[in-house]
Amino acid sequence: MGRKRKATGPQFTEEQKADAVRLLERGDVSAEQIAEGLGVSSRSLRRWKKELEESEAATPLTKEERAELKRLRKKVELQAQKIEILKKARTFMAERRS
Repeated sequence: MGRKRKATGPQFTEEQKADAVRLLERGDVSAEQIAEGLGVSSRSLRRWKKELEESEAATPLTKEERAELKRLRKKVELQAQKIEILKKARTFMAERRS
C-alpha cells in the first residue's frame, strides 16, 4: 500500500507559495535560487507553480471580474496607443532638430 511521506522541510501557506511563484514568474531570480532561499527543492517550487495554475484555471471569473478584466484590457490597449504616439512624436521632433 502507498505510504505518504512525512513532510520534512518548512511548511508554507498557500499565500506564501503564491508569492514564491510570482517571484519565479518575474524571471529576475532562478527557480534554484528561490528554492534555496526558501529551503525547498526547485522541484517543489515548480509543483507549486503547476498547482497554482491549475487552481486559477479551475476558478471561473465572476461577472464583475469579467467586466473588470475587459475594462483593464481596454486601458492597457489605450496606454499602448499613447506610447506609440509619443514614440512617433519623439522621432518627428528629433528629425526636425537635425
